[in-house]
Amino acid sequence: MYIIPHCGVILSKFSINRVLAQQNVGPVLNERGKNSKITTINLMRFLNIVLNNLIWFLVFSAFVFFSIASDRFLNPVTISNILISISALGFLVLSQSYTFITGNFDLSVESTLAFTAMVAASIMFEIICLIS
Repeated sequence: MYIIPHCGVILSKFSINRVLAQQNVGPVLNERGKNSKITTINLMRFLNIVLNNLIWFLVFSAFVFFSIASDRFLNPVTISNILISISALGFLVLSQSYTFITGNFDLSVESTLAFTAMVAASIMFEIICLIS
């Protein structure tokens, strides 16, 4: 469900697509002489694009914010550290997406990831204790 605040309308994706499909209706002029039907359709298209790609807008805005906030953010070392850090999560998301596409719902992947991280941390701790 999407809410358009200035119109006071609650829309679902179905109603947005239905409005976009009704483009063959002739233009209706409002009291200011503007074409309100075309303006509404353009607003619906823009809203549909923004809501379908909201995560990319948020990622881009975070990237711009941290680039402005810190002078050391845009160096190759920081970018490579971020990419290395999210690689395990990326593989997890790909496997979970495949599970969802096939119609199953499996949350054991996340618990396995957490268990593996704890086992790796305990092994590293034991190795460090044996070395020192």
